[in-house]
Amino acid sequence: MTHGYPGQQAPGYPQTGPQPMPGGHPGQPYPPQQPGFPPGPGGHPGPHTGSHPAPGPHTGQQPAVPGPPPGMPAPGQSGPVATGPWAERAAKPASFLRLVAVEFRKLVGTRSDKIVLAFSPVFLVGVLSLIILPQYYLRSASDQILPNLLGVQLGQLLLFVAVIKLIAGEWQYKSVQPTLLVQPSRLRYLLAQAAVLVGVWLLATLVTFIAGPLLVKTRTAMNLQSNWLGMRPGWTLGVIALATALVLLSAMVIGTLIPNTAAAITVFFVAVPLLTFARAGLPEVIGMIYPLEAAYAMAGLGVGVVQTIVSVLVWVGLLVFGALVVSRRDAG
Repeated sequence: MTHGYPGQQAPGYPQTGPQPMPGGHPGQPYPPQQPGFPPGPGGHPGPHTGSHPAPGPHTGQQPAVPGPPPGMPAPGQSGPVATGPWAERAAKPASFLRLVAVEFRKLVGTRSDKIVLAFSPVFLVGVLSLIILPQYYLRSASDQILPNLLGVQLGQLLLFVAVIKLIAGEWQYKSVQPTLLVQPSRLRYLLAQAAVLVGVWLLATLVTFIAGPLLVKTRTAMNLQSNWLGMRPGWTLGVIALATALVLLSAMVIGTLIPNTAAAITVFFVAVPLLTFARAGLPEVIGMIYPLEAAYAMAGLGVGVVQTIVSVLVWVGLLVFGALVVSRRDAG
C-alpha cells in the first residue's frame, strides 16, 4: 500500500527499492555500500572492492592502458604485426645471389645427390677411355673429335641426372613452394636455376676438355699419328663446350616438360642414346631433331645446313615452351 510518497516506501519501513540519485534523477539506485566504508563526497560510494585497486593518493594521472601483445595488431589494424630486425630482413626481397645459393643447395641437397655429382667425373673419364683408347683410325681432326662428342653424349648422362632432379623434382615434391613464397617472380626463379646450370656446364666442359684430348694424345702417340686436337685447342674447346651445352639443353627441356623425376630421367636416358644411334643410320632425317647437330656441324661432321638450323630451332623452341609452362604451372 502506498502513502503518497512517489518512488519511495512509507516512512518506517526499510528502504529496499531503488533510491533516487542526488540531483533529482529517479530510478537510479545507489551502488551497494560496503560495511565499514562511509560514502564519498556527493553521495558517491567509497572505495571499490574486488579486482579494482585500493584507493591511494590522487596524483592526477590516468592509469596506464596496456598495449597489444608483441606481434598482435593494434586497435584499428588487421593481421599480425611483425617487428624486429628479422622482420625488416623478411620484408626485403631476396637477392639474386641468395636465390642462386638456394638453387645450388638444392642441387647438392641430399647424400645421393652428392654421391652422383662426385662420381660423375669418374664416370665421364671412364666412358671417354672406353671410346677413345680402342680407336686406331684417328688421322684427321674430325676423327679425333668424334670420340669426344660421343663421350659428351654418353659420359655426362650421370651428371645430368642431378640436373633433371633439380628441375623436375622441385615440382614433383613441391619443394619449389618455399622459393616462390620468398619471391613470387617465376622469372627470377628460372634465372637462378639457369645460373646454377651454367656452373654445371662450365665444370663438365672443363673436365671433358682436359680428359678427352689427353686420351686422344695418348692414343695417337701409340698409333704414331699426329695429334690434331693439340694443334687446334681453341676449336677443340669450342666443339666440346657447344656439345656439352646442347646436351644440357636437352636435359633442361625434358626436366621442364616432365615434372616427374623418374619419368624425366627415364626419357633422358632413352632419348639421348637412341637419337645418337638413330642419327648414325638416318642422318638426313634424325639430324633435324638431333640436339647435338650444331656441334657435329662445327666439328665438320654435319649433314647439312638445313638439318643444323632446324635442330637448333626445335630445341630452343622447346626450351622456350618449357619456360612458359613453368611460369604458369601451379606450385600448390
